[in-house]
Amino acid sequence: MIRRIAARLLTYLAKQKPGRPPFAFHDNKGRAYYAWGDFSELPRLRRLEVDTVMLWVDAGRPRKAVEEIGDAIRAQAEAAAGAKQQGERSKALAAIAALSQELLMRTSLVPEECYYALAAATCVREDESDPAVIDPAIHQDKIDTFRLAGRAGHAFFTTPILKATLGVVYTTESNWKRLLMEWAREQARHEAALKVCAPASAQ
Repeated sequence: MIRRIAARLLTYLAKQKPGRPPFAFHDNKGRAYYAWGDFSELPRLRRLEVDTVMLWVDAGRPRKAVEEIGDAIRAQAEAAAGAKQQGERSKALAAIAALSQELLMRTSLVPEECYYALAAATCVREDESDPAVIDPAIHQDKIDTFRLAGRAGHAFFTTPILKATLGVVYTTESNWKRLLMEWAREQARHEAALKVCAPASAQ
């Protein structure tokens, strides 16, 4: 009973924030978030951030994964250049070919990191002083918060604007468990590819 009253009070207080979009949810640490209802309502900097993330969605890979593959290719190129035996050089060149193929692979699945980045860009946390500006540290903390909660099965951050952007496949409770399994499989495959193609010195 006391918890329900406290939750209602927190929600009431959260709604009393002038200059912010409508109240949307509390995270698992009790912090209030506010979210716009439509993409057209987003401030300019947040629209630009969403556009940037959507480029990675279209690419089928989050930026971090692309950077990891790029680093692995560079490491293998260095291994090939420094190889003293033909076998070592051939192995490094084969790894470069495999990594290049991995980089070109595309899926229709919205990458997990992109999902959390979109959620973070389209809502404002109570400690963000200006809703029109994206604080890099808070933005990353929001992504980390959503990732931890999402992987634990708590997708409270699926706001109306996120539903409008990604559709019901990515924003319904019934599909969330399936998404988590698909993301986990994709992450495992990515990590396996990097491990198999790592230079001998790094294994």
